[in-house]
Amino acid sequence: KAVLAGIDKEALQTIAGLKIYVINYGAVTFWQAVLRCIDQGLKLASVDNFINTNTLSILLPGSRAIFWLAGTDEGNEGQWIWLNLQKRILFYTNWAAGQPDNGAGAGPENCLEINRFGGFTWNDAPCSGAILNNYICEF
Repeated sequence: KAVLAGIDKEALQTIAGLKIYVINYGAVTFWQAVLRCIDQGLKLASVDNFINTNTLSILLPGSRAIFWLAGTDEGNEGQWIWLNLQKRILFYTNWAAGQPDNGAGAGPENCLEINRFGGFTWNDAPCSGAILNNYICEF
């Protein structure tokens, strides 16, 4: 119960006993999102199957469309991993058409965001700088 201290109870979402997500609104970089999840005793969320994607499609509201997930290929271009699981993203992906594209060659775009209005598809985006998104943590 201590883990829940300071977490907005309205943000807490339980998914059929599979995962607990905490939806966080606030424009932050990828690495800030990682640290904010850790500060809550959580980790940045992974979406490693269709069930998780479908769950998020139900949970996320129509506004504030883009959220950070725990995917990154920073340090090894093209080798995407779930940072929170320390495993490669191999068997389930949900990239938008033409993604990942590393900024169409203008990169680097090494962090994964999910787009609410793009059918919950994934996009690679810069981890820091001007790209500021909402983020999803998980237990």
